[in-house]
Amino acid sequence: MKFPSRRPSSPPPQSAFVGFRFPPALIVVAGRLYLGYGLSYRDVEELLMVG
Repeated sequence: MKFPSRRPSSPPPQSAFVGFRFPPALIVVAGRLYLGYGLSYRDVEELLMVG
């Protein structure tokens, strides 16, 4: 009985946020605000600037 050969281990996938200017957590929060609440880019920008 033959067993299937194991594939060589592949490198872990890179983050989807590689090369972006801002931290991934901030991008996720901005996306949630924009998509979840139907806000404009300007509204999201103003909300994120407070703080």
